[in-house]
Amino acid sequence: MALEAIAPHLEGAPPLTEVLNALFYNPKGGLKNLRVSFIPSPAAVPEIDLVFYQRDENGLARPCGVTVWGWGKDLQTPAIYENVVGLVGVPPSMQFRERKFLARRLAALYNHWLNIKGGIILVVDQNLVNWWKENGPLVKREDLERAQKQPLKRRVDYGISSGREERCNEAKLVIFGGSQVGGPQMLVDLGFGEGGEVYRALLLDWGFPPADRALQVIGKKPSLAVGLTPWIEAGFLPPVRRLYRLDMLMRSLTGEMFGRAADGEVDFIMAELTHAHTDHTGGLWAVRREIPAGMSPATYALLMARFHYVDEISGETLVQRDRSNPPPYPLVERPVHFFGSQWIEVGEQFSVLGLPVNHSVPGALAFVVALGGENSPRLRIAYLTDFRDGPETKAAVKSIIEIKPEVLIIEGTNVGEDKPSVGITEERVKETIGRIIGENSGRYVVIQMPLNNLERLVNIMEVTKANGRRVAIPPSMLLAAVFSGSVRKNIGGAFIYSNYWPYESSQKGMVGSNFKFAQKQGWGVISDVAEGLRISRRPSEVWGVHASGHAPEEYLLEVIRKVAQGGNLRMVVPIHTEHPGVFAEEIKGALGEARVPQIRVVDRFSKTRTEIPLQLH
Repeated sequence: MALEAIAPHLEGAPPLTEVLNALFYNPKGGLKNLRVSFIPSPAAVPEIDLVFYQRDENGLARPCGVTVWGWGKDLQTPAIYENVVGLVGVPPSMQFRERKFLARRLAALYNHWLNIKGGIILVVDQNLVNWWKENGPLVKREDLERAQKQPLKRRVDYGISSGREERCNEAKLVIFGGSQVGGPQMLVDLGFGEGGEVYRALLLDWGFPPADRALQVIGKKPSLAVGLTPWIEAGFLPPVRRLYRLDMLMRSLTGEMFGRAADGEVDFIMAELTHAHTDHTGGLWAVRREIPAGMSPATYALLMARFHYVDEISGETLVQRDRSNPPPYPLVERPVHFFGSQWIEVGEQFSVLGLPVNHSVPGALAFVVALGGENSPRLRIAYLTDFRDGPETKAAVKSIIEIKPEVLIIEGTNVGEDKPSVGITEERVKETIGRIIGENSGRYVVIQMPLNNLERLVNIMEVTKANGRRVAIPPSMLLAAVFSGSVRKNIGGAFIYSNYWPYESSQKGMVGSNFKFAQKQGWGVISDVAEGLRISRRPSEVWGVHASGHAPEEYLLEVIRKVAQGGNLRMVVPIHTEHPGVFAEEIKGALGEARVPQIRVVDRFSKTRTEIPLQLH
């Protein structure tokens, strides 16, 4: 590209040929002496005029930062700028405040696109170009030595500093997508620096919200060529800057994400995953692979099994196929940290404790997050979701009571629900299925159950063996054998729906289709979610073939009362519930009975983004 073809994107800015001559070919010292090159930035980052790079030992271009002279706040006094990675030309008439906003916005966008921290975009007008021609753009050694005696202050008026404040001055809990059952996407956000320009965030689960509307949108745009755009538009993924993988992001910047690019830097420290259910981990495939994930060893094993079993992008939670190059895509693993019974330091500002709880999947955890460290916390947050009564849950609740958190985030899946599964145990499910198998000797018994409920699977295998039967996993093996004629047809049997309540209309349709298919095969339909073949919350007959993985309302309120009586609790955040208003009122009543009514209960949630300020000590 000829130099004459390079033009600044702002009217009145100095010609870029003059800027380049002053930077690279000034007799008093130019960037060419540093072996620095340039490229017109629209090829890399929109709206920035030029970016700087160097060639590495393999000949590949790598973005680089340089130390050069710029203007101070008065736009007349020269000032030293470090780590300048690019520049934008502006007219001399542009005010300082406008220049500052423009440079910060473009620096954040540059860092976002190229995943580089602390780069500064320098604002250049004709007066600065003239000064460079006379004095040279490079800061000389004697200038640095003189500045260090003063001492030197890194100027960040036009950009985002790569420095970090040691103490945060604000904190908030950000919840995306409302409080509905499924798809929790939350982060604890700490702000540093003046005006909170630099953030560090800890993710608390990153799942998928209810799927119906999202699937409809994605079905219209199934190609990976559109990147993450349909997932963001459909509400699967919130528009969070610097969070998502770059190999699929280039065509996915929405207007909202672009507008927030000036909000400051964000460091995502770690994603804490409570358990392996997709509604809590299903969005992690889109998160940058450099961001570590914390979980139990059992959760790790289940997620890795899903990666090898499900050959689709949604399984790439811990191992990603790097799509920045043509196939075959290389595999890149995400860093993983396992939680045991000890506190783990996560970054400089968080300590996290993982506490095992009972749920319908192995390896489920509750988390306690200490902001500021375990020994001198400025705030403690207990995150207790997807659990039911059991020995591990009792021990976890006991530990949380002793820790005395100020904030309690707690699930309410079964609040306001009248589902038979709430009062059923896994032992009863085992006994019921064993009895049904015994009553169907010589006939087929097909059981639809959660794929990763290993406790139930082991129980089913035990009662199957006790009845002298064999297990075919998955059931599709049996169905294929039936249709191929390799086994007998039309001998009857039972279809058992030993699964959770179908919340989405698409799930209801699938369950109904399975019921009709079973009926056509002459099989009896057994479930706790239907009256005949019609989905119903209150069937006239409850078999006891499914146990909820979530605690009943009375148990949840008792946990809240006990934590509140510890004396430090200041806020309760009800999540993972279809009835947040009802749950909030029930919590307020329980707190009143415990004589701690001063505790705030969050009772309103936005369907897109809810920000809850957190008070630090």
